[in-house]
Amino acid sequence: MTWHKVDKYVPMELPVTTYKRGERKRPRVFKMDELDGFYVDKDLNRTLHITFEKEDIIVIDVYDTVQAAYKPVGETLGIMELNLSTGKVKCYREGR
Repeated sequence: MTWHKVDKYVPMELPVTTYKRGERKRPRVFKMDELDGFYVDKDLNRTLHITFEKEDIIVIDVYDTVQAAYKPVGETLGIMELNLSTGKVKCYREGR
């Protein structure tokens, strides 16, 4: 599985550092605001969209197609809302 980070409507050619499942991973440290954006997996044909609703709430949308990172197409498979203050996660199948 190879994940690529893309900006909306602007495809990125070079992949970000990835690891195969089961491989030992080193910690990668990011500022939270650097995570904001689209991540695509061409092998699974899926897109993750990570955004911040508030300073301490991260929202992750999972789309059924890679093309969702480039234009508004596809279906949302699920939405996760992660509260960094409380650690609570809310999951939605359809709109929040």
